[in-house]
Amino acid sequence: MKELNCFLGTPVCLRVYFLTIPFLLFFAHDAMAQNLIPKFGKDHRELKINGGIRLINDFYFNDGIAPRRDGYQFRAQARLNLNILGIDAPFAFNFSDGNKNFKLPSYTFTGISPSYKIATLHVGDRSMFLSRYTLGNITFGGIGLELKPKKFYLGAMYGRLRRAVAEDLDGRQDLDPSYKRMAYAIKTGYQGNSSNLSFIFFSANDDKNSITSPTTYSITPNSNMVASIQGSQRLSKRINLNVEWAHSLFNKDSRALSIANDSSFGNTYGGLFTPNASFQKGDAFNSKLNFTVNDYAFNLSYEKISRGFRTLGAIFFNNDLENISAGVNKSWLEGKLNLSLNGGIERTNLDEFVAEKTARVIGSTNVNYTPSEKWNYSLQYSNFQNSTKLRATSTDEIFVDSIFLAQVTQAASFTATHFLAEKGNGGSITALLSFQNANSIVEDVISENQHSNFWYGSLLYQSPQSEDFGWGSSISVNRSTFSDIASTYITPSFFVNKTLLKKKFKSDARLSLNYIEQASNTIFLINLGAGGLYQLNKDNSFRLSANALQQFGSGDKEKQFLEVFLNVTYGYKFRRNGKKKEKAIE
Repeated sequence: MKELNCFLGTPVCLRVYFLTIPFLLFFAHDAMAQNLIPKFGKDHRELKINGGIRLINDFYFNDGIAPRRDGYQFRAQARLNLNILGIDAPFAFNFSDGNKNFKLPSYTFTGISPSYKIATLHVGDRSMFLSRYTLGNITFGGIGLELKPKKFYLGAMYGRLRRAVAEDLDGRQDLDPSYKRMAYAIKTGYQGNSSNLSFIFFSANDDKNSITSPTTYSITPNSNMVASIQGSQRLSKRINLNVEWAHSLFNKDSRALSIANDSSFGNTYGGLFTPNASFQKGDAFNSKLNFTVNDYAFNLSYEKISRGFRTLGAIFFNNDLENISAGVNKSWLEGKLNLSLNGGIERTNLDEFVAEKTARVIGSTNVNYTPSEKWNYSLQYSNFQNSTKLRATSTDEIFVDSIFLAQVTQAASFTATHFLAEKGNGGSITALLSFQNANSIVEDVISENQHSNFWYGSLLYQSPQSEDFGWGSSISVNRSTFSDIASTYITPSFFVNKTLLKKKFKSDARLSLNYIEQASNTIFLINLGAGGLYQLNKDNSFRLSANALQQFGSGDKEKQFLEVFLNVTYGYKFRRNGKKKEKAIE
């Protein structure tokens, strides 16, 4: 029994187990092909494998500085597409061992999504996108199903959104503990040529017994349900409308006492959800109108999310906001000149619930001009304005008036690229210049202690590339100023690549020198790297790369250190397309 627990549980055994997967697939392919030959014919193989695996080894050495990573780390990755008897099954696998110095856990992610005709099955660590307000491409560990019979759609999933992570008082990364979170979702709808209509239901719950209540973190187990309806309608050849509305129910602490005598559908979804003392609910609405007038493409968008709206099906989500935006796109000179204008406003604290209220105004312009195959010009400009109003509650003893703060950020960039040849990889010269300015305003007065400027310029030369040799160089300069602190960075660099050993070995090298000046301090940073990819044959390859980072300052020994990064990677490509004599699929 002890051997069985070891095989299924310990990191060492897991590593051995999962590293055998690619090789088992390789031998299983040949075995299955042999068994199927009598049934399907000698020149036909019914198991097709395309894709590849990588075994990655990272080494780290340091001197003069505290280590910033482990001395050794191992990872394994696989991206395969299997076709078994006509069933496509994309397969993904990721594995990493633990991190001893920084208390980072090891992880293993494995998933497969076989599909046949109208059906797709998701098993393992997969992701599905139902909508932005419900389940929005967050990774889950479990099972999912999608059916697309003609113009109808049915999707469902059940799985774990978050692992249980106990509090680690010795951890150096301050990883937040979390409860185990399970979820299920279903989406059904109709997808026509000019009309789409879908209904979505999402539910997630934290297991309050999955971890011991943390002592230094104020996290609580959550429970959440969201119902959504979304649709689109083509009103005419030039007008299209998209709309989504969602309603959420959320218990911030599922351990709180239940609210008695609350049976309304809007708070319980017909008894599926039980609100308690930490209950909150909210709505989200989003609409977008696209239309064209005389070759001008316009878009209007409106979004409003109330303070109480929450979904646990997204990694990060903002609420209590209202967005209104508009944009226009236009092309001239047979597509050589393109103009895009966008602008909008965002407001928060819509219900005046808190003392702080913000408003943001954003405007941007993008211009792209391509007069010929040898020249390309691009210009971007944006004007970002953010205002915050702080209020204090008045009492009989003291009165504090509101304080108005504003921030204005302007950013502009210009890029010009000259291609040395009209066709092929004939080399290029690229120049870039960008600028950003930010000012903070308090009661209509610019705050001298809250302003910043950032300038950046670079010039890049890329030589004409041949099959065997290529090189390039660049220089970049940036200067930033925040309050009274100014910093200057100057970075020249050079890189080269060369093919050797009858094109089986592709080598590359790069060198950059960073000159950093901040206040009265001067720092030099040398970055030297080299590597090579050796192709044993069409399927097997080795990649070796090394990078050294040397920093030294103006007489300050604390700023002098050396870091060396070394990487050794083995890669294998599967090129088995089901027929012995067919050309391999890349």
